[in-house]
Amino acid sequence: MNPNPAFRLRQIRQEIPGRTLLEVPELEFPTGEVSALVGPNGAGKTTLFRILALLDPPFAGALEFRGEPAAFSGPRWLELRRRITLVHQTPFLFRGTVFQNVAFGLRVRGEPQAIWPPRVAEALELVDLGGFQDRFVIALSGGEAQRVAIARALAVQPEVLLLDEPFANVDAGRISRLEALISEINHRLGATVIFSTHNLGQAFRLTSRVVTLVAGKVAEFGHENIFSGAVEGEGAEPWITVRGGWRIRIGPGVSGRVTCSVPPEAIALRPAGGPGASECNCFEGEITRMECHNGRVRLRVDGPVSFRVVLPDQEFQRQGIRLGDRVVVSFTPAAVKILEAKP
Repeated sequence: MNPNPAFRLRQIRQEIPGRTLLEVPELEFPTGEVSALVGPNGAGKTTLFRILALLDPPFAGALEFRGEPAAFSGPRWLELRRRITLVHQTPFLFRGTVFQNVAFGLRVRGEPQAIWPPRVAEALELVDLGGFQDRFVIALSGGEAQRVAIARALAVQPEVLLLDEPFANVDAGRISRLEALISEINHRLGATVIFSTHNLGQAFRLTSRVVTLVAGKVAEFGHENIFSGAVEGEGAEPWITVRGGWRIRIGPGVSGRVTCSVPPEAIALRPAGGPGASECNCFEGEITRMECHNGRVRLRVDGPVSFRVVLPDQEFQRQGIRLGDRVVVSFTPAAVKILEAKP
């Protein structure tokens, strides 16, 4: 795991005369992962994106990119801007063909013309617009224009892809494909992807890393360890399959596609390598983070499935757990809380 997050914000504040638009004391976005930014209109999502894209310097505070101070002007700024791409909610496309639009970033970067056609074709295939190269953008639907803008961003193979409300102009039949595309971009290209949405369930379907903005501030969200999937199996303990093919058993009486949460306080923890247990939801991992606060210890356990666990300080001391230890987390199906269920 890269120790440097894609972005680290410290005491960031953005203002216009008479109004504070954004106030973020501390926030990190991990490298090589998908993160979601959720909030209502006016919450500060676009303001934050413009800072992350290095388009608008903050009024106060510090922004780091991959462990180094970000720049908002000069040669260093230009070098960083080539590594970060922002796709706006209402993208601007130039007159002409789809090919000319998707190849635009390659042209301004001075990439050899020989690589333009394969790069454009690959990007269009990723967004389900294969063969659209010669179409004129004036004839595209709103959803097609949105996907052309994403293809234009993908063609330059950015390290970080910022998607501001990418689902806003997409018809309902294409939303599930676009959701899959976000995961595919992350897996195939290794890019860090940060997207914004109004739909909390949608955010948790794509990632467990969800940041909620309300009135320009990061809001504490009451659910952690969020998972989603289609309910499988019959009987008293159905399950959902999460990333990596791992199963999480849930309580009975639920069907369809669900988004669920496992409260950190409901998770038991024990050293790895000891006697087995009868719990059906058992996952082994490594303790990668510890925080002590108000008599409780908050742990992050990373493995095939990652969890956040909260233990009373007394229990933590009794177990003698240390950072870097291998442990097993477990919880009952009854501990899994259903947040959303769809047919």
